[in-house]
Amino acid sequence: TTDYERHKARNRNRVDGTCQWFLNHEQYALWRNAHESRLLWVSANPGCGKSVLAKHLVDNELQASTARSTCYFFFKEDNEDQKTATNAVCALLHQLFSQKPYLLKHAERALKQDGIHLHTNFSKLWSILIDAATDPLAGEVTCILDALDECIISDQSILLEKLSSFYEEQIVIESNANIKFLITSRRYQMIERKFNTLREEIAVIHLPGEDETELIRTEIDLVIKAELDQIQKEMRLSPTTIASLQDELHKFKHRTYLWLKLVFGLIRQDLESVTKKGRDEIFNAIPDSVNAAYTAILEKITNKMQAKKLLSIICVATQPLTVQEISLAIDLEADIKAYKDLDMYSEEYSKARIRNLCGLFVSIIDGRVYFLHQTAKEFLMADSDHTPNPRSSRGWISSISAQDANSVLARICVWYLRLAEFYPKCNPIVENSLRRRNREKFEWQNYWFSTYEFYEYAAQNWAIHFRLAKQADDLIDLVFDTCSLRYRSTFVWRGCSEHGDSMYNTLSIASRFGHDSIVKMLLQTSGCDVNACNVNGTTALWEAADNGDGSVVKLLLAASDIDPNAREKGVNTPLFRAVSRGYEEIVRQLVMAPGIDVNGGDDTETVLWHAIEMKQLTIAKLLLEAPGINVNARSEDGRTALMCAAYCGYTEIIDLLLAVPEIEINAKDNAGVTALEWATYAKKETVVQLLLAVPGLIADISRNYESHLEWDSYGQSLIEGTDFTHIKMDNIMITVIHLWD
Repeated sequence: TTDYERHKARNRNRVDGTCQWFLNHEQYALWRNAHESRLLWVSANPGCGKSVLAKHLVDNELQASTARSTCYFFFKEDNEDQKTATNAVCALLHQLFSQKPYLLKHAERALKQDGIHLHTNFSKLWSILIDAATDPLAGEVTCILDALDECIISDQSILLEKLSSFYEEQIVIESNANIKFLITSRRYQMIERKFNTLREEIAVIHLPGEDETELIRTEIDLVIKAELDQIQKEMRLSPTTIASLQDELHKFKHRTYLWLKLVFGLIRQDLESVTKKGRDEIFNAIPDSVNAAYTAILEKITNKMQAKKLLSIICVATQPLTVQEISLAIDLEADIKAYKDLDMYSEEYSKARIRNLCGLFVSIIDGRVYFLHQTAKEFLMADSDHTPNPRSSRGWISSISAQDANSVLARICVWYLRLAEFYPKCNPIVENSLRRRNREKFEWQNYWFSTYEFYEYAAQNWAIHFRLAKQADDLIDLVFDTCSLRYRSTFVWRGCSEHGDSMYNTLSIASRFGHDSIVKMLLQTSGCDVNACNVNGTTALWEAADNGDGSVVKLLLAASDIDPNAREKGVNTPLFRAVSRGYEEIVRQLVMAPGIDVNGGDDTETVLWHAIEMKQLTIAKLLLEAPGINVNARSEDGRTALMCAAYCGYTEIIDLLLAVPEIEINAKDNAGVTALEWATYAKKETVVQLLLAVPGLIADISRNYESHLEWDSYGQSLIEGTDFTHIKMDNIMITVIHLWD
């Protein structure tokens, strides 16, 4: 899981007396005191203290106890670890299992199946969370998700769909489970539209902070008093001066917590601001909005070129960088050839340097550099990657594009990795290690990670920034230096490979990285074998499918001699891998590729079977619509897709399968068990009823199952009221049975 405790700690503690607008609200009390599953959505404008509130709920109001498990996740757009739904669910599970270890049994089957890859499978993780949280022994489970609007958009949609399905199902089955979600976010249209739809169907409570502006403003006055008390202690000011400052601050109508933080930062920067003359000057100049405050801060910057470089780095870094990493990155240029030539500063000097460059625009927490607030990044970033506003026309606002910023950081990373100390041919230890097959023997890698600032970040992220950058010819030439082995060796640096660089061909590496420009260049090279297998049996297409890069998959499929099924024994197909990852667009491209085997999978199950097991409804639809699909194809143990769906209880997928004319409703697996029997074994009552209603169903279960068969009240209850006139039965008294373990 991720360091969710540190992520929570990024947020301030509340000032005494604040958050009462929420804690005393009847909607919150209704959600908190409910004995059934409920969802509470708290929306508010930027800078109104949503994250501070969420932290207070976790640490105090809804603290974990014997009766309640409290789990949380704080989304943040500026950190790769904090912006995905998968990481959020991993964090929730880690906390739930830590508080109630006996619930870990719900993850055992998935862990055996997926092993270390489970943490990337959102559908399975979500199923584990719901199974564990609805266990009768779980008690009340409270999940707090802060800043949903900072989760990547595709994951927002998936997470909201899962929440919708869960709460709808709780109503249908009249569950006694008590799993409560509290979600905070801005009132974005997409999120609001989804929650409004849910409110018509399930128990969603919306508590809009936007409607509580007067109460929030009153609480902000408490923060003003607390900040002024602190300034009085720091500067030994008279009560009269403090009272004057307080009166001036109260005159601003549109004050928020964020605005207040910026204003107090400006006051602390200028000691003259507390004098009578200084107060008049500063309060006449104090910006009346957050954007105006940001502009005022940035316009004071003297070294604008270095500041722009620093801010670009923070904008697109995949994780918050340390002050030492930032300081090094600012200084790195193309003409620096060795690490020893870099100026290395103390952490205290680096902190002072960063603050001097950007002032209040950034904050440093636990040695890492962040924007003061998410709105600071939004202020800087252009809406379009291609049209940043020139500073000369609109100042700093919308002055940085994602492509330009990624280009800056890609160059820095590549310049760094080209330093002499990291070049295999210059370092015999590295060269020998690169050729070892056991990744645990890469002592040099661990040594570099701990010895050289910025090495770990550059090695693991350069390919990402290169893919997202404006790929000018000089940048491509800089990266694609296969003659020196740099490009191929960084495949190992990034941690993609358990083998040395010689184990992978260059096309596969470029495909893995998502470098479409380099893939295109390689495909045009004479003698390029697009179907060449690596030592581990994968191909370039497999690597692209595994990485989820649609542009590279498209390029590879367009190659005249591409074999979309190419692989070596023991490796699943590119299509199977894309299904495993849940990449709908990749699956869509692959099923339309000439010569694709839509039924091939790995050595144990078919692609369709696997999609159903993963509960990938959209992907299952794509496969069922694909030419040549065999809905009755068998897994290694003889089970069909229908049997898998019946056992798992996936009614939507069963509906899709039953609509296929070729479906074999009475098929039996290697043990002679039918879909009906699998559904009964798993106690999936809705599925049993669906199957019993299918014309042509043969409930032929008069065979001798020895000690594994038992007719009981459960089986009898399943057939009460069912019309059996269309069903052929050898023994009506045991039409539905229960297969016990």
